[in-house]
Amino acid sequence: MITITKDGKYFYEVPETIYTKNARYELCESLGVGGNSAVWECLDNDGSSYAIKFLLNLNEQSKKRFFQEVKLHSQLTHEHFIHYIDSGEVEASEQRSKREKNKKGQEKALQKGERMVI
Repeated sequence: MITITKDGKYFYEVPETIYTKNARYELCESLGVGGNSAVWECLDNDGSSYAIKFLLNLNEQSKKRFFQEVKLHSQLTHEHFIHYIDSGEVEASEQRSKREKNKKGQEKALQKGERMVI
């Protein structure tokens, strides 16, 4: 499992290997984290390197905006834009950091089976 930090309070655990209907991707290293997403380097079946973007805010408005972004990127073909390759969802468990557990004196229940957009 790979840990993807959402903020200083929460994190997600996702599998090291991500499967979509088109390919298999092995996560390598974190490239950056923003307010709504995290980007990781990954390798496909052939060893080609790509960036994979994980949506971290899983509310309906964020998901809708993210899917609009995916749709837009899949239609763009300009040389100055990142080329769209693939998308999908992965099961992830949101967890509270140890610091937050101790601070609050409680654990947040895991949302088993929650799907993280990639």
